[in-house]
Amino acid sequence: MIEKSNNPFLSIDPIVERTKSNGEGLPLLSEKTKKGFDFTQIVVYLVGLSDGLTHLASLAIYYLFKDYFRLTPYQVSLILMYPYIPFILKPVIALITDSFSIFGMRRKPYLFLFSLFQSLNFLALAFLNLSVIQASLILFFISLCASFCTTVAEALVVESSMGQTYSQGTNKVTEFIASKAIGSLSVAYFSGYFLEKMPREYIFIATSIFPLIISLSCLFLKEKEYSTNRNIFNQLSDLIKFINTPIFLGPFLYIFVYMSGPDYDDAFFFFCTNKLGFRPSFMGTLRLTYGIASLIGIIIYRVFLKNCSLRKTLIITTLVSFPIYISPIILTEHINKFLGISNELFVLSGGFLIEAITEIQLLPLFILTANICQPGLEASVFATILSVKNLGSLTKKGTSSFITYLMKIDSYNFDNLSLYILTCGFFLLFSLTLVPLLPNEEHIEKLKNKETSKG
Repeated sequence: MIEKSNNPFLSIDPIVERTKSNGEGLPLLSEKTKKGFDFTQIVVYLVGLSDGLTHLASLAIYYLFKDYFRLTPYQVSLILMYPYIPFILKPVIALITDSFSIFGMRRKPYLFLFSLFQSLNFLALAFLNLSVIQASLILFFISLCASFCTTVAEALVVESSMGQTYSQGTNKVTEFIASKAIGSLSVAYFSGYFLEKMPREYIFIATSIFPLIISLSCLFLKEKEYSTNRNIFNQLSDLIKFINTPIFLGPFLYIFVYMSGPDYDDAFFFFCTNKLGFRPSFMGTLRLTYGIASLIGIIIYRVFLKNCSLRKTLIITTLVSFPIYISPIILTEHINKFLGISNELFVLSGGFLIEAITEIQLLPLFILTANICQPGLEASVFATILSVKNLGSLTKKGTSSFITYLMKIDSYNFDNLSLYILTCGFFLLFSLTLVPLLPNEEHIEKLKNKETSKG
């Protein structure tokens, strides 16, 4: 018998096949876990926290390619495209975790194996003498492991939002995203500080501990066995039918276009370190402010903007973000010196505001998906919208690398950096042309009611 699960943390998918025994449905978690301490929910947020904590190695990875391998900005952008590929494949990963069990379980084995494998890959960065290609391949595997782990956790978050009000769904999604932001925030400053105090290999070793915690915590999960696997082709067919509607295609296209335009992050990183002489500790401080801004963006949306219309939120935040986004031109043209603003203070303030606004812009689109998701496709639908975002990010790295190369910006030549920043800004504004494709509140409410009645 197929029935809808009432416990949001029982499985990846809310429609599960339960083996009947003496007329009773067997829960996926043991009765002790169900009635007492819900360790599954703790693991979900540990995954988010670990995903943020692994950013401890992000600056070390940047400097690995910049200083050790001596790559140029466009080469670094090109290399950093590959870690996005596993996140583009999140719908495939979600279908796998929804459809195939390992030893009769669809959640615990995936979390255990891939978190353990992620830890081993960080250790490989620390102990092996790698070439550029080998290091890039390891980054790919690290991202693949993270993609599997977060896909499982995100599905559980979406499932817990099913049948709830928009406000309740907002809280669920923002709490999980906040756990990632808190993890990233916790290590942001130290990612640069440790680079000045110790070899980067030690940082990779320290980072390997975080996914290992997830792997160990999985040992305490009590998951019942599935007797059958679900048909992945039926799942795929249902997913395609569900997302092939205007209410989804509009947000998907908007997210892709918004994320796929070129950005100046990699070139600006070289400018800050090679031209302005910023040390790793300051770059860590910069990441700390970005983490704080991301968290503040989540809070602002949750407190002030969650009841605003989707279109209004995106239009206002995009228009506000444009002058802030292109503000580094003031730095590259040394205008800030005439204003009496130091390079460090200017970089901190501008980046802080951009990070907060970006978080506010993407949150309502994720929450929309969580609230109107079809039962049985939680992992797949949410993974799809995230894969669209990551496909845009991968495209962004490609377009950034290409335009950086065309403008002849390298490790020490930044003559065209101001023009490049302005070009990136106009690509940001282009996303506003797609706002009419986004669903209005009436359409969203109709679809929510329709899916609720089906459930």
